[in-house]
Amino acid sequence: MVLYQMDFYRKAEGRIRKGFIMYPEDQKIKRNLELALQSGMKLNTMQLQEDVIADPRPAVTETSLGFDDVSVRDVYIVGTPFCGSTLLGNALNGHPDISYMGETDRLFPFRINPLPTKCNFCTANDEKCPIWSEDLIDKMTLNGPASVSGLYREIVKAPIVVDGSKHAYWLQKVHAEGGISDDTVAIVSVRNPLAFANSWRNYTKEPIWQGANLWRDTYFDIFRTLACFNMPYLIVRYEEFAFRPKKILKIFCGFMGISFDSKMMQFWEEPLHSLGGNWGAHVWFKNSHNLIKFQQDQRHLLSARNAFKEHTFGGWVDKKWHGRIRPNEISAALTTPYLIELAAFLGYDIKDLIL
Repeated sequence: MVLYQMDFYRKAEGRIRKGFIMYPEDQKIKRNLELALQSGMKLNTMQLQEDVIADPRPAVTETSLGFDDVSVRDVYIVGTPFCGSTLLGNALNGHPDISYMGETDRLFPFRINPLPTKCNFCTANDEKCPIWSEDLIDKMTLNGPASVSGLYREIVKAPIVVDGSKHAYWLQKVHAEGGISDDTVAIVSVRNPLAFANSWRNYTKEPIWQGANLWRDTYFDIFRTLACFNMPYLIVRYEEFAFRPKKILKIFCGFMGISFDSKMMQFWEEPLHSLGGNWGAHVWFKNSHNLIKFQQDQRHLLSARNAFKEHTFGGWVDKKWHGRIRPNEISAALTTPYLIELAAFLGYDIKDLIL
C-alpha cells in the first residue's frame, strides 16, 4: 500500500488548477481524494491511501452493449483550432455505427471556461437535450475524463464514439486515468500552417508568426503524445477533405474496419448532439439559423456560416487566406524552426502554398 503526503497532493492540485499537463500521479491523487471525500471517509490530515476506493468506471464491452459486427472503439480527433474538426466530426456522425460527441474537454469541471451542459442545437433552441442530461454530466464528473466515452456510448448505443476535443492535453488526461485502450485510435486533423495562422490572427489579433509557432508546437505535442501511447492515427488534411470528402471518409472507414455508408455524405439529415466546435459547420442542418442568435460573437459566426453556405459539401478549395497575408508575414512564418519540415511530414508542399 502506497501512502501519499497531503502536501504533495496540494502541489499536484496547484498544477491542475493552473492548467498544466496532468501527470499520472496528479490524476490519481486528485481522483482518490475526491472519491474519498464524496464517500464521507475521514482522512488523516497528512496522508491519503492510494487504494481508498475501487475504480467505479463501468466495464463496457461489445457483448454488454449488443454490438455483434462492429468493435467498440474510441476515436480522438486532435489538432489545432480551425483545422476542420467540426466538419469532420459531423460527417462521421452520419454513419449509423458512429456518434460524434464534440469537444468534451469543455464540459464542467474539465475546463476553466465550460460550455452549457447541452449540445449546440438543444442550447440554441432552448430544448431539453436527450443525450447530455444532468445525470450523465454528474456521472462523468464523478468518474473523471476516462469515463466520458463509455458513459456516452451507453446512452447513444453506438459502437464507435468520436471525441473532437482536439487538445493533446485532453488525450493525456484520459490516458492518465486509464481511459485509453489498445483499440483507441486518433485522427490528426490539420490545416496548412498559413491558413491556420490567418484564422488565428482573425480570432486573436496576434501576428502571423505567432500563429505559425502555435501550429508547429501543437502538432509536435500531438505526435509526441501519440508516440508515447503507441496509438495508431490517420492524418486528415482539411484541404483534401473539403475537396474530396467521400474519398477521405472511405479511407477512414477502411482504417476503422467498417463499411462506408452514403449517409455520411448527407450527415445533416442525422440527429446531432455534439458539444462546442465551429457552429458555422452546422449550416446544412435544419434550424441552424438559431445558432447565430445564441452565439455572442455573431459577426464571427455569420462569416463562418456564409463561408460554408456558399458551397455544397465537398468540391471547394480553402483559399480564404490567400491575399490576406503579406509577403513579409509569410517569410516570418516560414522561418519558424522546423515548420517547413513538419508541414512536409503532414503532406504539404510549402512551395505549392505560396505560389
